[in-house]
Amino acid sequence: MRFLIAVLLLAAATMVSPGELEAQGHVGKIAVAESGAVSYDGAPVSLEALKTKLADLKSRNGVVWYYREYTSQEPPPTASAVVKLIIEQQLPVSMSTKPDYSDVIRPEGTTKPRSR
Repeated sequence: MRFLIAVLLLAAATMVSPGELEAQGHVGKIAVAESGAVSYDGAPVSLEALKTKLADLKSRNGVVWYYREYTSQEPPPTASAVVKLIIEQQLPVSMSTKPDYSDVIRPEGTTKPRSR
């Protein structure tokens, strides 16, 4: 339940429209696996290393594309930790339902293909 609240806060605070994301140049792609493993731009990453990468992304005015495997199930604890790190850096985020980030979850909960 806390994770759901954190995601809703994240979405309300930092979710941006697909058009706004296309105007941004730097994208950090984060995926959280069902096992709790986290990857950044396709490579496994620890939470400590992710914190550093997100700070760097923030300094470049970047955005996060976020994907979590099996969203119909309770998330692993690392998913909450990742969301917390994104919130701490106040990064804009675009959530996706697909591991290739080919779609975008709109603020109202529908999806559309990513144009990028």
